[in-house]
Amino acid sequence: LKQHHEQASACSLGLGARCVPQQQQQEQAVQGFMQRQPRYRIRSSTVCAAAAVESSPAAAAALPKLSDLPLQAIINPQGFVSPDVVPGTSAAVFSVYDEQQKLQYIGFSKDLRASLRTVLGRRPDKAFYFKAVQMPVLDQEHMLALRQAWFDECGAPPSGNKLALERKAWQSAVDAGAISARAKPAAAADKARELQAAIKARGCVEEFTPDPDLMAEGQVDFLQSGDAVEQQAAAAASKAATVAANNGRPVRTATAVVDGQAKQFSVEYTGRYPTKGGFFMDVKLSFDHMDTKHR
Repeated sequence: LKQHHEQASACSLGLGARCVPQQQQQEQAVQGFMQRQPRYRIRSSTVCAAAAVESSPAAAAALPKLSDLPLQAIINPQGFVSPDVVPGTSAAVFSVYDEQQKLQYIGFSKDLRASLRTVLGRRPDKAFYFKAVQMPVLDQEHMLALRQAWFDECGAPPSGNKLALERKAWQSAVDAGAISARAKPAAAADKARELQAAIKARGCVEEFTPDPDLMAEGQVDFLQSGDAVEQQAAAAASKAATVAANNGRPVRTATAVVDGQAKQFSVEYTGRYPTKGGFFMDVKLSFDHMDTKHR
């Protein structure tokens, strides 16, 4: 049993070379992803599913509940994939949600920003929001236990972990669908343009450059961006904060109960117009990294 557990843990994070036969499919998917990591420009990232490991009630009680974590937009208001990463973070367990905030996938990461870019590039129609627990050390056992606790909390694994085709879509490069070797590059180019258009339509201003080696094989995955993009994201966020402060517009923060949970939002008063006996007010409501305007 101990040997089985160690093999399952190693397989789940792409760090082991041997797994029991029923785990070979997962191992191959993870190894395929890890083998492509040297082609990426910066830090490696693991986006994979793991073999289920049972956790004790006592251990599960000490783990962060998925429902208690803040839901954050993958693309921030400035158009960047720029999650707040705690300095010294070595690993993370993260969950991905669609536009209706329905859980789609739970994965592991060594670089949260890189992993979020990867899932956005592969599934721009599904990857809208995320939750994450960041860890100072890469502890396979703890990460597996946390993921299993989230499965238990939700009643079952989400489709991206449970269903083979969905799992492949989250963990592997996008197959353009061409059969002949001659048609693969062109099909991959078409698929890359389709994905890039979908990402841009979501308001993302980052460049998504397809991996040329994978394109030749009829597959699409996007290279990771360099430090320059991270600096641009930080500068854009700083500029937005400065503009808001210089405008001198009153901003109020409030809390409302949504689905039984306290949620914080902010209201910015952007305009005021006199009427007979009162005023019209233009306001901007910000919640979950999304803005809406109202009068």
